[in-house]
Amino acid sequence: MALIVALCAWSGTQVGRNGPVARDRAATPTQQFESAWEWQAGGGLLVAAAVGLARMRRQSRLLMYGRATVATVIRDVTPRWYRLRSARTWPRRLECEFRLPNRTTCTATVETRDRIPSTNEIVVVYDPDEPAKAAFYPLRSLKINVD
Repeated sequence: MALIVALCAWSGTQVGRNGPVARDRAATPTQQFESAWEWQAGGGLLVAAAVGLARMRRQSRLLMYGRATVATVIRDVTPRWYRLRSARTWPRRLECEFRLPNRTTCTATVETRDRIPSTNEIVVVYDPDEPAKAAFYPLRSLKINVD
């Protein structure tokens, strides 16, 4: 019986109660193609949702447990090919340095779409346990509602 099922699967027929049953070959390829697209689109949406939720979770943790400080921009570490695109829509990566409460300095990389002031000083929020995890303030995904 296993040999019949394997041969039927290979030849495009199905095994019914009374034996092999031929499938409608004209409808099968399009149905399989549509099904594959549905799975790929669903998988893409799940990946996009997971990335968005991870970013929001990281930013909400920085808002809850993080500390704000003034940082000095050291340099722009955005790749050159990335900078050639429109400067208004694409985020820039900045390497900045800030002082911790225990008087040590820490270097972190942050992303921003905002303009950098001429003084090269920006406000960042960093994680006290891991100061290298920092973000430019105000955060893009989360807004604070002050009422």
